[in-house]
Amino acid sequence: ERASKYSRCSGLVVYLNTAVSMSDADRKMAFIDGTYNAGKAFDEVWIIKAPEVYQVWSAGHAIFE
Repeated sequence: ERASKYSRCSGLVVYLNTAVSMSDADRKMAFIDGTYNAGKAFDEVWIIKAPEVYQVWSAGHAIFE
């Protein structure tokens, strides 16, 4: 599986550089769906969309609120 090449890493930080405005529900769905494979491969996945920082995955579980 594609995600298996990341198995030795512990975390991933994604810098999202976009001016797109989303509702909280749309942001949650987009962040979780867009990082699904990484969320299963890394211990933690974070997204930075300045000025906010979101933890999306922890220990293989989506936790984005």
